Amino acid sequence: MLMLAIALLVAAAVLCFLELFVPTMGIVTTLGLICVLGSCWAAFTVGANTGWLFVALNVVGVIGGFGLAFKYMPRSPMALRSTKVEEGGYEPVEKVGDLVGKTGAAFTTLRPGGTALIEGRKIDVVASGGFIERDARIKVIAIEGTKVTVEREVL
Repeated sequence: MLMLAIALLVAAAVLCFLELFVPTMGIVTTLGLICVLGSCWAAFTVGANTGWLFVALNVVGVIGGFGLAFKYMPRSPMALRSTKVEEGGYEPVEKVGDLVGKTGAAFTTLRPGGTALIEGRKIDVVASGGFIERDARIKVIAIEGTKVTVEREVL
């Protein structure tokens, strides 16, 4: 029974470590906690002192497993794959302060939000009057932070 207790102790620590890398919504952690309980049960069948030793080892093992995962996870290949900065896909917010008064065309239908093509740049915009159909001529009337407000251009 002592070998079973040791095997379940190791399995519990490994499962708690893996929970942070494998998105199972707590299933792996639940299996780890079952291993913790099984390890303690198997150890108590050997003797009370052995049982209490395994309770302490399980607490240290579970906390250690989570601790190591939090320490090494940010540098793991899995974590680096999931962020846009390391992939080079990060696109900073485009400077739009110079667009007031400029004209362009609605690249998508503005309901009221959408995209406009202004001076060859695709800009996220909001139509002040509500709906503007695609390809309609628009004019930038205001900018508040990164919010670009447009209206239908009157010719």
